[in-house]
Amino acid sequence: MTGITAAYRRAGSPAPAQWQQIAGFENPPSLRIDAIPKSSGYVFPPRRSAATVDAAAAAAQGGPMGEDARAGLKFSSLDSPLFDGAEATKGELIDYLEAVGERMVGWLRERPLSVVRVRPGQEPFMQKNLPKYTPDWVRRATLWAGSSKREVSYALCDDVRTLLWFGNQRAVEYHVTLLLAENLADYSGGPTHLVLDIDPEPGQPFGRAVAAALRVPPAQGAGRLAGAVY
Repeated sequence: MTGITAAYRRAGSPAPAQWQQIAGFENPPSLRIDAIPKSSGYVFPPRRSAATVDAAAAAAQGGPMGEDARAGLKFSSLDSPLFDGAEATKGELIDYLEAVGERMVGWLRERPLSVVRVRPGQEPFMQKNLPKYTPDWVRRATLWAGSSKREVSYALCDDVRTLLWFGNQRAVEYHVTLLLAENLADYSGGPTHLVLDIDPEPGQPFGRAVAAALRVPPAQGAGRLAGAVY
């Protein structure tokens, strides 16, 4: 681990000036896994086991989750390593994405998606624009990219089936925008979250990053932001 992420959800006010004063702490506090203010009202997707997810999907869709989520998908090379030197196979990636799919999609839904893909014999690469062979049932949002001066067709990963399709493309990282797709088209709305990635200075102990991250939640009060430290 090289850094800590502090994520904050907007609750009606801009971030206070105290956000800019997170630096230079002595005697850093110990790392806390659960740093979510209990009075914040921040709502996270419920923690559910794979068995619970399967049962919920079966009740809603009339069958085991695996059968429904994989319907119409054709998988290939499931026994091959994800990339050179990987200790996991492509099939294991897809199984994992299916197990955590419902919870993961809760964070991806309605947001333009970029992924990092891996292949044996190649360096990892970022994919934003959907390839031409993308199935028609994958939802997408087409946005203008000023840097490349062209339209980019982003995926909207709104269901587990889409997530598994990306798994079959060896997508191992999933990056979404902080704005919903409907707000990005005309910038009619602001970001729903503020994410701070905190890393220690070269040569400094990791405890300083921990100290900085844990000083952020108290500063959120004036801005009515609900937060969590990961």
